[in-house]
Amino acid sequence: MLGKNLTFVAADPPRQSFFAAWDPDNPGGLGAESTLDIELALPASRGTQKRSVAAQKFLLTDAIDQLTTLRRDETASESAHAWAGVVRTGLALIARGKVLPWVSPSGYDTWRVDPLDPGDHQMLASLVHALPAVAHATPGSGRGSIADPAYAIRAAFDAIADTFIRTPAAHRVGSLRLFADAVPTKVPHLRPWVNDLAAAHCSNSRLVLRMHPPVQTTHPDTTDGAEAAPSHAALSHGTTPESGAEDLDQPWRVTFALQSKSDPSLLVDARDYWLAPTEVMDRLGHQAETTLL
Repeated sequence: MLGKNLTFVAADPPRQSFFAAWDPDNPGGLGAESTLDIELALPASRGTQKRSVAAQKFLLTDAIDQLTTLRRDETASESAHAWAGVVRTGLALIARGKVLPWVSPSGYDTWRVDPLDPGDHQMLASLVHALPAVAHATPGSGRGSIADPAYAIRAAFDAIADTFIRTPAAHRVGSLRLFADAVPTKVPHLRPWVNDLAAAHCSNSRLVLRMHPPVQTTHPDTTDGAEAAPSHAALSHGTTPESGAEDLDQPWRVTFALQSKSDPSLLVDARDYWLAPTEVMDRLGHQAETTLL
């Protein structure tokens, strides 16, 4: 099947997603191997056109094994090689612990791949660039549109995580089958919890307190612009004329600021966030406003 076009078909819950293997030279079917008819958005004279294609359903459990062992010099379709890179990357992210529990749009217990660091996003961009159109040729939300390649890859990551983590004995580790058993379970009541968890882990910024000391004043007794020497009394109390006793009565100022996790040197006062350039907002991440509020 790796010699045929592979199109990823996302499902809810993600572990029920699959690859559709189909022959571009024979869209009418693969003979006895055809197991389903699938609607794809394929190139036409003007943009794309929805067409029904007979394909073979390629389950994730089988796809993970075959795609991870596909060598780069091995004969296979362009889409198969592209998805092989996606699967290997997804497994590497899971091995690094980049997984979070999630509730699917239909309310099922699932797993997702997150959070991604800047290097992971660069890798994602490379995978998007290498993904041919037939690999994500499911119809998009707009008329005549095709599924976004970045969405297809992230959906594949989530499907791999949701499948790979659920080993036959996973539910025996804990007392609950949630997020462990292969049988989908409706958990819409957990959506606030997973949203808070994702906000805490996926945000590229954190809220910090900045302590501003009082503005120190200079000692009035100076001659010709030269600083006066500290008196014996000042030295005995551990102070200098620049930080005299009158400064101790001034209050400290506390402000909120957003700090980038990937670049701690980037600090933006909360009151200035909405006035910051777009480039700064992008570096703080799309969750920055939620973190601030």
